[in-house]
Amino acid sequence: MRALFKLAITEFKLFLREPAATFWVIVFPVLWMVFFGLLYPEGPKEYGYGDISEAQYLLPGGIGIVIIAASFMGMTINIATYRNLGILRRFRVTPLKTSIFMGSHLLNQCLQIAVGISLLFMAGLFFDAGVEGSIPELIALIILGMLSFLALAFALASVAKTPRSAGLISMLIFFPMIFLCEIFIPIEDLPSWLQPVAEVLPLTPLNHGLRDVILGWGGLGDNLLNLGILSGWLVVGLLVSLKWFRWE
Repeated sequence: MRALFKLAITEFKLFLREPAATFWVIVFPVLWMVFFGLLYPEGPKEYGYGDISEAQYLLPGGIGIVIIAASFMGMTINIATYRNLGILRRFRVTPLKTSIFMGSHLLNQCLQIAVGISLLFMAGLFFDAGVEGSIPELIALIILGMLSFLALAFALASVAKTPRSAGLISMLIFFPMIFLCEIFIPIEDLPSWLQPVAEVLPLTPLNHGLRDVILGWGGLGDNLLNLGILSGWLVVGLLVSLKWFRWE
């Protein structure tokens, strides 16, 4: 366990030294929520969301951005880079157990996500954007979303041949998803042919579930479909990783 935590802390320190990764995981979600929270203080009443502030509406999406950024900007590119540099192969032949190496990367991503989400909630305090629903259910939903996206990120790292291709594919997934998954605009405003696609993207059920729990509109029992979609993406990510992951 000591080796696991030491390696995870080392990876987290390396993450803090990467300006681009730190920006997308920690800085961007907070700036995004604060900017639009100040710009539109009264919230999106025209879409039937009731008497909530813009920051309350955006907080669930901010959590989703933290998770997807830490996964695709972190896990995917790191694993692809380590394979390209031969670091994975060297770890493979050392006495260090594979489970410790993989676990340290998972723990590192969890630390990144925890820091990013904590800063979001701290920023939300200035807009009275708190949690109206069950905090244990919120934590459970965040964990499921985190595991689903990390599994997908690891799957992408398994099939990407180079760090450059991993980074390019990550960006091609990251930006369309945050625009299609009801973080900026409701899905109803998208073209009709695009709405079914947006509904099944993993960020959409995560965003819907988080918004229900945070705003007190419903719990996990009211989001079984969203939980099922997220779980399905988790299984897909694990299956792809098990089949195509390679150490060199």
